[in-house]
Amino acid sequence: MRDALKQQPNRSVRLIHRYHMTGQGEILREWKEYPGPFDFSFKYAIAHMYALTNPPFIRPLLTQLAPRRKTWLTVRK
Repeated sequence: MRDALKQQPNRSVRLIHRYHMTGQGEILREWKEYPGPFDFSFKYAIAHMYALTNPPFIRPLLTQLAPRRKTWLTVRK
């Protein structure tokens, strides 16, 4: 991505970092120098969307979301 941005410096490349079983803080530290928009994607139900109607896996994450940072919830059908 950085090579592409060197060739096209006015281009904006949104990076969506998918994660599970880790904290956003560590990811943000590792990617703090990324020059474009940076979002998160979290695997909402860990399984298919029909597996659970109220998945418990998302609960701990909800209190740890980075302020003013987009977080996409990945749902498989």
